[in-house]
Amino acid sequence: AALVYGDPWLGALAAAGTASATATARVAGLDAAAISAGLYGYNGCLVGCAFAVFLGLPAGSPAAAAAAVGGAALTAPLAAALKPLCGGVPQWTWAFNTIALASLAVIRPLAGAPPADPAAALSAVEWVLSPLAGVAQIFVVGDAVSGAMILGATALYSPACAVAAAYGSAVGAGTGYLLGAPAAEIATGLWGFNPSLTALAVSVFYVPSAGAAALATGGAVATAAVFGGAKGAVAASLGIPIATLPFCAVASGCHLLSHANLPGLVLAAAPHSPEKNVAAG
Repeated sequence: AALVYGDPWLGALAAAGTASATATARVAGLDAAAISAGLYGYNGCLVGCAFAVFLGLPAGSPAAAAAAVGGAALTAPLAAALKPLCGGVPQWTWAFNTIALASLAVIRPLAGAPPADPAAALSAVEWVLSPLAGVAQIFVVGDAVSGAMILGATALYSPACAVAAAYGSAVGAGTGYLLGAPAAEIATGLWGFNPSLTALAVSVFYVPSAGAAALATGGAVATAAVFGGAKGAVAASLGIPIATLPFCAVASGCHLLSHANLPGLVLAAAPHSPEKNVAAG
């Protein structure tokens, strides 16, 4: 509902991508428990979202729908193949990034795109709404109301996860401001969505503690910095968005820190919501 509110066509392709990836996983005989948990569907959902925005085709385009369904289907076997290659680190959204960015590199949707106005300033309202827009941008929707709806739905499952996602997005927006990011990029959530995912990942995979909170904060800052440093180069050289590559890179580093025996950093035995991680610990 949140995605349909922000962009009905994107919502439709997100649903189609999720269904396609999940159906492919079932036909391929992949792990049934992982399929039921949605672990083979979310990459397909993101492919549908990205193709709705970046293919440059009009809403209702059969070609866009076919591309979304076909691209999403490829994420299921790719995610299964990536799992052992990633070792003990989750494959995050690597499957989505691989399929979506390889496809978009053919059409170069950002080639020649004009830069955002560096002189514009954020209003107080835009500041308040920017973390919500950042959450929505996880699904390529720059709409604060959609972000609020996503957080509301997340809170029904885990209030702590919702807080982590909103907090990471806010940290990303603040980091963007300190790095001199254009106001339009901050207002539309472009600096928030990758940090939001990193903070959320830390909240899910670590037992809640002061150390985990510090890692979520530092990880969100680092993710925003990677986004800021790489987005322009990727757009200029390849003509494509950077998608969730900063999240994948930094979240992997955060996960690997569990091997450093740092005080207060304990991986959850069975990663879930922060509430359940505490109960299980």
